[in-house]
Amino acid sequence: MLKTWDFPFVLDSGSLLALYREGKFFEHDDDIDLFLDHIHLDKMLNYFEENNIEYRVQFFKDNVVKVIVPASIEHKRIDIHIFTQNNSVYTSPAYQWKHELSFSRRLIRRIYFLIRPYLKSERLDVLASFGLIDFKVWTYPVHFFESQSELHDLKAPGDIEAYLSYRYGEGWRFPAPNWNYWHHDNALLNE
Repeated sequence: MLKTWDFPFVLDSGSLLALYREGKFFEHDDDIDLFLDHIHLDKMLNYFEENNIEYRVQFFKDNVVKVIVPASIEHKRIDIHIFTQNNSVYTSPAYQWKHELSFSRRLIRRIYFLIRPYLKSERLDVLASFGLIDFKVWTYPVHFFESQSELHDLKAPGDIEAYLSYRYGEGWRFPAPNWNYWHHDNALLNE
């Protein structure tokens, strides 16, 4: 499916790490992560519409920050993270569902999860206003994406090993027990 898409995405995050290190996607991962420069967003959405590809859009402060294609490959959804170039870095908001919630907030989250599959778009700033999610910012130096390489017939950052070292540290070649992107991803910065 990904090989037929007619817009310039790049493998990213755990999906890139898995394909490079293991030669396949991690079985325990429920998504495939892609990077897309926001200048290609309209082209991607038009492609999805023309080809009847189901998707959901996540907004934060009126900007599209992620496009989700549900259960597409190996029963994994595809998360296309939309990045904006700011001088020498690409940035995109990242969020995590809060774990410690009051009963009323847990109830709101539960109701939201019941209706979520039927939504065409999501407003992350509204979820944040209910105290359901926390935000950080992914920050990637532009030079990682100025050239690209191929990995299993898919586009990847030009220097994959340097990029993985930036994201995961020098120990990326070996699985890290208890690794958590929210706490250990070097590209995630507090807002």
